Amino acid sequence: MSAPSPVSESHYKDAEKWIEDFYHLMGTLDLPKFTSTYLKEDVLFHFTNLPPMKGRESLFSVFGLLGGVCTSITHKVTDLKVLSDRIMAASTVDYVFINGEKCSMNAFAILHKTPEVRCLLPFEMPDSDCEQEEQASQYFIYGDFTPCYQILGNLKAAAEAEESEVRT
Repeated sequence: MSAPSPVSESHYKDAEKWIEDFYHLMGTLDLPKFTSTYLKEDVLFHFTNLPPMKGRESLFSVFGLLGGVCTSITHKVTDLKVLSDRIMAASTVDYVFINGEKCSMNAFAILHKTPEVRCLLPFEMPDSDCEQEEQASQYFIYGDFTPCYQILGNLKAAAEAEESEVRT
């Protein structure tokens, strides 16, 4: 195993914009658009201490329930490291739920993708038929989501109680 190489300032800036756009789209809670834009079809997804999951649909099992109970998610990147084969971002994540409760936490993400521009032919210039690899092949998320899960549990219990009252 060799150490990933550092990247140029322009590659760093490209990666910085990519991660900002990544988190912005995630915050819209449009999971189908988010996953198809930023993650490869067969992405390997690692969420905290859960076993690794494969495929875009694995994110729905983790984040799908937020769509009905969360009104916004914002990420503020506090530290960014860019290597030739991955982007690592520490961030503060703020959730706002439908009942007005808020949850703020620190998280760390590692996305396996190349930040540099790739050209179709070795002699082409970066402004011709070149593109940045836009989709990550692996996505790791680390953080303590306990406070957010407590709010989700409370919302679920309230919804179940309301549903029970309607039936009686």
